[in-house]
Amino acid sequence: MRLSNVIIEANSQIIIDMINNKMKPPWQIYYIIDHIIQLSSKTNFIFVHTYREGNKLADLLANYGESIFGNIIMNSVNLLPDSAKAFLNLEKIGIPNFRFKTKSNHFVINGA
Repeated sequence: MRLSNVIIEANSQIIIDMINNKMKPPWQIYYIIDHIIQLSSKTNFIFVHTYREGNKLADLLANYGESIFGNIIMNSVNLLPDSAKAFLNLEKIGIPNFRFKTKSNHFVINGA
């Protein structure tokens, strides 16, 4: 299977900048970044930054992977955690994820 016109979203602006040659990678990951660049140069790959909230499903699966011991292969939607299934269903019907910031009250009472 040959892929074309692939958009890869990641929540690390620094890594995206390294892959897009806007920033030099540190020596510890130079060969990994170079390998990604070489593999992606064979077809039309676009690497873009997105906030974690913009890709909630990937963020949830990454956190899930961090929380388990060992390896797991999920080759079916049925094997996904229930929360991941919920986000997948929201994405399928086109409901966006929003990023909310809470603000604390900053009321000033005169004379206090």
